[in-house]
Amino acid sequence: MTVTHSVAFRQQRTGFTLIELLVVIAIIAILAAILFPVFAKVREKARQAAGISNMSQIGLAITQYAEDNDETFPLANWGAEPLNYAFNPWNVDIAPYVKSLNVFYDPDDSGAGVPLPTGAGGGWAGFGMSYAVNGVSGWYHPPYDAPHLIGMFGYADAETAGGPDFSKYYTGSATMAALNQPSDDIELAESYTSDLQIYNATFGNSSGWGTCSVIMNFPAWSCNDGEVPPYSGNGGTESAFNSSNMDGSISHHHTSYISNFLFADGHVKSEKPYLTLTPTLNQWDISH
Repeated sequence: MTVTHSVAFRQQRTGFTLIELLVVIAIIAILAAILFPVFAKVREKARQAAGISNMSQIGLAITQYAEDNDETFPLANWGAEPLNYAFNPWNVDIAPYVKSLNVFYDPDDSGAGVPLPTGAGGGWAGFGMSYAVNGVSGWYHPPYDAPHLIGMFGYADAETAGGPDFSKYYTGSATMAALNQPSDDIELAESYTSDLQIYNATFGNSSGWGTCSVIMNFPAWSCNDGEVPPYSGNGGTESAFNSSNMDGSISHHHTSYISNFLFADGHVKSEKPYLTLTPTLNQWDISH
């Protein structure tokens, strides 16, 4: 009896089926959805750490400048009068004490390091910066009839263009001896050029003039004429700092609307801007 063996050759499969491919794509999409926010947070934490390092170096430079100048902090900026242009703003004064101007540029600030246009006042505008000193002034202290220095960085004089002469109330910056609680006194805050330029493209936190490089609340010296730029003016406690008497911009691009603040004792603290001024604590007032 002859047996005939029939051999069936099965064709070898070389690819995925559509179902398998869709399953793989779905798995990759799920992993990406899980991991990408984690990567973004890690990247932001790294940028925040770089900003903290920048602020620490700036704080050390400010301290060195003060120690070389009778323990007096540098001027916030020129002031309002043309004659004040002979004075340097704080960032120019401390420049010899920093190793690189890159310490003025925060990684989260897209306007940092970008040349700024020269305005009507003439002179070199410099590059966009990311940090501003505490030059807050106000009527908080007696005799309440003119603005007094609240922060530690003052002005060449307090005379406003075409207005009253306030120089009899304060002239120049504070001294180290005036700090009652250095660990609670804000020295430097984040104020991004990119945020100021959202409000007005001609604004900038300038490394040349020093304009917009000061957190202040007396509109006569404000770079934005009393208006509050984005990232400081919507009034929400989670996302902004907007005291009724404060002017200027405090940026808060870090995770959970956090901003970095340098204090007079040299430490940098990350906190939400609205916590810097509460009914029980004003971290902008060196006399508290």
